[in-house]
Amino acid sequence: MKGLFVKDLCLNFMNRKNMMIYLFISVFMSFAMDGQFIIGYTTMLLGILAVGTISYDEFDGGMSFLMCLPVTRKDYVREKFLYCLALEILGALSGIVIYALVSLIRNVPFSIPESLPFALFSILGLSLMLYAMIAIQLKYGSEKSRVMMMVIYGVIFALALLLKQFAGLKEAVFRLIGFLDSCPAALLTGLIALFYLAAVTLLYKLSVKTMENKEF
Repeated sequence: MKGLFVKDLCLNFMNRKNMMIYLFISVFMSFAMDGQFIIGYTTMLLGILAVGTISYDEFDGGMSFLMCLPVTRKDYVREKFLYCLALEILGALSGIVIYALVSLIRNVPFSIPESLPFALFSILGLSLMLYAMIAIQLKYGSEKSRVMMMVIYGVIFALALLLKQFAGLKEAVFRLIGFLDSCPAALLTGLIALFYLAAVTLLYKLSVKTMENKEF
């Protein structure tokens, strides 16, 4: 699996010019926007670059070659999940550094401990979205996966509109938020961790099953 990590790093390093452009954009955006937005932006950016390596693997029969190497299909999926998480962590740290430097330049108060919780929730929340993207892309391929993601975003938008139209649903959501807010911190943390692990496990198993059923 170490070889797969090195391969993906090399693939992303080949596009280092685009990555540097995105980071420069992040710096300029940090002068006009809230620092927490920059942390979330860089986390999402590097995570998307990690997911994008699947497209390179599938290009010109590359996946058939990879499956001839001494790695299993489960190893491939596990590496994608871990590589995505690693780049998200790197993205969050980059966002914190950019936020800190810009705050020093602008002479604005900045506290790293206050930024860490938001960075952690950005990593956890965005990783679920990116793991879902991995599962969808492995199932439907690069082109069809874009259509599927648009459909999913459309469904989420429709549910948001539905929630806005019906007062009963809105009240139920507010009651749920109020209940979670009243829960002890330890219990709430445990519930979040349990939900996260269950979702990651489900997406991982779906991705592995997809890879095992594929023919290259």
